[in-house]
Amino acid sequence: MYDINFTKLISWLIPPVLKSNFLPLLLNAFMTPIKKNYRAFIQYKNESEYRLVNNSQVCYLIKILNDRFDLEKRQIVVSDSVRHEQLYIYISDEGDHKAVSLGEEFIRSKTDFADTGVDFSVLLPSSMQINQNEMYEMQSLINSYKLVGKRYKIVHN
Repeated sequence: MYDINFTKLISWLIPPVLKSNFLPLLLNAFMTPIKKNYRAFIQYKNESEYRLVNNSQVCYLIKILNDRFDLEKRQIVVSDSVRHEQLYIYISDEGDHKAVSLGEEFIRSKTDFADTGVDFSVLLPSSMQINQNEMYEMQSLINSYKLVGKRYKIVHN
C-alpha cells in the first residue's frame, strides 16, 4: 500500500503531449524533498509497527534486547531474580550476649532481597562488551517496555 515508485508516477502523470527529455528530469528534481519525507515516513511507520507488535512480555523483551545489542549470537536473557531472606546481625547492646554461629553467609546487594529487591534481571553474556552510552540506551529501552513498577538490574555473567 505504501510502496510508491515516484519515477513511474511522474511518467504516468505527464501527458503524452508534454513528454520530453527535460520535463521528467525537472519533475524528478522537484520530487526530491517529497521522496526524502516519504522515506522518513516509511521509517517512522516501520518503527511504530515494531513498537506496537512488541510489548512488555518477557519473550518480547528478550527479542528487543537481542535485536538491538546481540543480533548474531542472541545470548541476552531475562530471568526472575533470586530473592534471598534477610539475615539481621545485632550488636551486643540489642539483645543476648550469646555468640551465635551464622554459618556460611554471603554479603549481598540490597537488590537481592525479597522485600527490597528487583523483580527481574537482564543477564548479559560475559563476552558482550558494552560502553556507557550503550548501557544508558539499554536502560532506556528496558524502561520503555517494562511494566510500570517493575524493578530490574543488568548483570554481566
